[in-house]
Amino acid sequence: MAAIVGPTATGKSRVAVEVADHLDAEIVSADAFQVYRGLDIGTAKVAEEEKVAASGRYIRHHLMDIIEPDADFSVAAYQQAALAAFADIRSRGRLPLLVGGSGLYVNAALGRYCFPPQTRDDRVRRELLAEAEARGLAHLYRELAQADPVAAAKIHPHDQKRIIRGLEVYRLTSRPPSSFWGRPEAQPAGPGSSGARQSTCSQTELPVRVAMVGLTWPRPRLYAAIEARVEDMLARGLVAEVQGLLAKGYPVEANAFQALGYKQVTGFLQGRYDFREMVRLIKRDTRRYAKRQLTWFRRDGRVQWLDVSRFDSQAELAAEITAIVSRTLAGNVE
Repeated sequence: MAAIVGPTATGKSRVAVEVADHLDAEIVSADAFQVYRGLDIGTAKVAEEEKVAASGRYIRHHLMDIIEPDADFSVAAYQQAALAAFADIRSRGRLPLLVGGSGLYVNAALGRYCFPPQTRDDRVRRELLAEAEARGLAHLYRELAQADPVAAAKIHPHDQKRIIRGLEVYRLTSRPPSSFWGRPEAQPAGPGSSGARQSTCSQTELPVRVAMVGLTWPRPRLYAAIEARVEDMLARGLVAEVQGLLAKGYPVEANAFQALGYKQVTGFLQGRYDFREMVRLIKRDTRRYAKRQLTWFRRDGRVQWLDVSRFDSQAELAAEITAIVSRTLAGNVE
């Protein structure tokens, strides 16, 4: 299979349509917030008319608009949905093309993470919340550090949500949460393991070969593109989109409102700052997110990078991505 990754505002979604046309592929979104219905402008979701390639062919997209804004949607749930989409696409003799910048979702879809078979237990979570209230969050953090120093090192001592999540996984599986971060064949059996399958994915379900292309700009041009995108989103009605979602009764605390743009607009609507400050925050936080995306994907040795500024047209860029994918897969569709 193939993937187009990289920071926001590099044109991944649009060029992917042309690449999919060249490769007889269908696109699978790897965006943590495009899964939510109604989050369109702020997530730069591809509109129906933009799914038509220059040739006139309509390119099918998967894993967009699949849940409501107030629904919980975990990385494990995304992985299962992505694997199902890959199988569906292959059943029609086409190539799955994963497109997006949510690094955790990309890694989950491509087999870098596996998850416990039971990912939630409300009773265990209530017990942990009660312990945090009675004994303090520091007590739970120390327990997590003892159970899984690797996971604890990546979690802030005040991040209650992630601390509780880590301990929930540990208590349900008797395994350190970080043991689920690797590929399935590297997973050791935990204490008391019966040898049954420990994760949501098996090696046969996961992609074996992948051609990954990363898009980027020189840093000044990337930041300029981000600022222009934010201005365009606001001009197209981002604030009104958020107002409409809130008017439908979706709670401000919903995960969907943690998305870039939506979080800052919500703060503006709550009167925490003025419009000008809201715009500044969206641009600043998006630049910071792009920097984190670059750091994330540059750690992945599978990614072959292209500087978008080197290409005179989208058609030329699409042709180069197509050539890289074809060479990497060497004629095999995975």
